[in-house]
Amino acid sequence: FVPIVLKEFIDILGQGPTEKDAAMSKLGLYTILMFISWLMSRITIFTMCYKTAHVIADLKKDGLAYMIRHNHRFFSSMFLGALVKRIDRYANHYDAFADRVIFDIIPTAIQFAAVAIVLWFADPLLSLLVIGWIVLIFTANYVFSMWALPYNSGRARQDSKTSGVLADIIANNPTVATHASYRKEEERYAREVDLQSRWMRFSWMCSASFDAFQGMSVRAIEIGMLALGAYLYFRKEITLGTIVMASTYVRVISDQSWAF
Repeated sequence: FVPIVLKEFIDILGQGPTEKDAAMSKLGLYTILMFISWLMSRITIFTMCYKTAHVIADLKKDGLAYMIRHNHRFFSSMFLGALVKRIDRYANHYDAFADRVIFDIIPTAIQFAAVAIVLWFADPLLSLLVIGWIVLIFTANYVFSMWALPYNSGRARQDSKTSGVLADIIANNPTVATHASYRKEEERYAREVDLQSRWMRFSWMCSASFDAFQGMSVRAIEIGMLALGAYLYFRKEITLGTIVMASTYVRVISDQSWAF
């Protein structure tokens, strides 16, 4: 609703000084809506902080309760560090999942739908431009995610293996000292770290490449919206306020798209 009020405010300003009272009224409404938006975001964040801490604690307790009931063979065949990391990762994944749902998926779905509907009533061409860009971004994100999934899984496995090797070396330090196998253990850990580094570098390069594509698409939609808005304005089909509203909506959804 905030960009709609901003559009009306700018349209009133374009009518001249005679509409001063109406402009001040819209400015007051704009201020109230901005404050309500800030208040709702703070309430959401404080609620998430309270609930997430309790859920993570419960997940860690459940993870330990499940793990300690395994037999001796399970523990003898696993690295200590890997087991510790599994419990922590199991619990901490809830935090990432909750953040993704509350701050990314739900707001994105609401904003994209609202923007498409509002712009459709302003001018269908503006709405179709936004919808086409949304379809492009979501399709590209899905294709890239499916392609990168095996590599992300491999990186996670290597992270666990590297931590496990380090924990094993530290835990067996007396044995290492007894056999004077410092160089051997150093080389063993170095191999795992180097492999982990290659996984990380490849993963980061892939993400950076896709970010470059998405960044270019964001700039393209912003320029395209201004160009289309100017075209429709000169045809007297929309007002300057509509251009500002459409550009604001594009900025909102383009910022939200980086969450994926």
